[in-house]
Amino acid sequence: MLGAIACTAGILRLWSSPPVIPWLDNKVLIWACAIVGFWAVTVAVNEGRRIYRRSVARNRLGELYRKGQSLILIFASPDADADRQAHEWIDETRALMREYLDDSYVSRFDVLYSRLAVDRIQHGEIVQRLEKLDGFIHELQVSS
Repeated sequence: MLGAIACTAGILRLWSSPPVIPWLDNKVLIWACAIVGFWAVTVAVNEGRRIYRRSVARNRLGELYRKGQSLILIFASPDADADRQAHEWIDETRALMREYLDDSYVSRFDVLYSRLAVDRIQHGEIVQRLEKLDGFIHELQVSS
């Protein structure tokens, strides 16, 4: 943003002054300042969007982390409903990561856990995924 302000000040300074460089017209300098100013605003907007997306992701991952912790209590007495809830939680977490972060988070979230049954989620798998989420949250706090 400071670059855009500096470019605007440069444009205003050059607008009605005599040529700064004898062999270069002030209009060329004004256009150069305008292009650099536009670039500075574009960079600032993109950086703001990146920070916002990571902030939203961090907050939503915190909500999913708490939801995952409640799943651990449900797994104390496993039934089909607990397994369905765990699958929904995993799918919701993956969708959030794809939307606000990137696929590297999804691949790190997918743990290699040997299941006794093909579709049954085990307690240890949920614990490992929660540990991954906790790491992601701390990673996003540091980088924001």
